[in-house]
Amino acid sequence: MRELVICEKTGEWAAVFRRHFEQVFETRFLADCGRFVEAHPQAVTVLETGCWEPAEVADWVTSIRAGFPDLLILAIVSRESSGTWHCWLREMGVSDLLASFQDVPRVKHQVQRHFQRFRSGPLSLEQRIWNNLPWS
Repeated sequence: MRELVICEKTGEWAAVFRRHFEQVFETRFLADCGRFVEAHPQAVTVLETGCWEPAEVADWVTSIRAGFPDLLILAIVSRESSGTWHCWLREMGVSDLLASFQDVPRVKHQVQRHFQRFRSGPLSLEQRIWNNLPWS
């Protein structure tokens, strides 16, 4: 239950994530990533935002977040992308942004904490609330 899926066009980010995590799955299309999330609703999803139009990314993130609230979404952004776009991603439910390969170790603790939340399968609503409190 430690699934991490990366939706990107090249596979470069997946290679970097494999240095830090055991199970890294790759998809090349948003639809495939959505199917993976349906099968693994508590997965960590890493989305390369520069591969699609911003409206497409916004629609996908918003709909997947609504359907799968336990999902941890990380977004790969370019250094040239605007701060406004970064704010919108955060508002849509993206947990963190990665702009370079050196950012992967920085999010490692966040990903491991997410995996620990779901060690024993789906949680009750009360347990999910407790797990999401900042001091838990």
